[in-house]
Amino acid sequence: MNIVEEIKQASQGKKIKDLGANGAPEAVSTIIVLLGLGDNKIPDENERMKMYSYIVKNLGHYSLEEISLAGTLFIKGHLDYQKELYDKISPLFIENIMQSFTRYRQNFITAKGTEDEPTRIPTYEELARMNREMAISQFNLYRRTKTFLDCNSCLYRYMVRTHMLRLSYSQIKDVIRRSRIDLEKEHLVKANRVMTISEMRSLLGPRNNKTPLREMIKYNAVRLYFDAIIKMKDQIENYLP
Repeated sequence: MNIVEEIKQASQGKKIKDLGANGAPEAVSTIIVLLGLGDNKIPDENERMKMYSYIVKNLGHYSLEEISLAGTLFIKGHLDYQKELYDKISPLFIENIMQSFTRYRQNFITAKGTEDEPTRIPTYEELARMNREMAISQFNLYRRTKTFLDCNSCLYRYMVRTHMLRLSYSQIKDVIRRSRIDLEKEHLVKANRVMTISEMRSLLGPRNNKTPLREMIKYNAVRLYFDAIIKMKDQIENYLP
């Protein structure tokens, strides 16, 4: 079975939020066993109860099979999140693994099967489901931390393509103004420290047909949309196609 088939099979499992009281404990136990954690890195009962509640709320849309596959890919070094666990395991640590798994799943190219394993192009329905889960994960991350990871502008393109992200002229002007201010602050911070050659080049002009201002505008446009949903005390699921 190649990685595409593994991802598809894992996504068809029952979601953590639908498994009742045993869902979150099984998810945590899966990661603990996969990582081979000792007692010194396992939280006490009170902390575990808080962890279970957090996982059901923020990672409940994943299946146990996806948790297991993400943990396996993390161990093998296939995910872009590779932070070593020095303290006790936390829900944020597990969430970072799952966020990285979502990005991995979106690209399908990080891990490759053997030459005799056929590569299957995901169907429209599969891509739609993955994009939907990515948007939910990023929104939940932004709700808690006021930041999100829009790697390669995947989230922005998805929201534009599905006609979710539509702004008025005044909102567009505000996004551009805010982006210019944010970029100036970012450049000021970078200018006051030692930089690598690649970092210095990023201050001077376009890179791979992308300008820093253009990317900042995309980020702030999504942020404006997220802020509006949060202000209405609503959920992004109500706006997804």
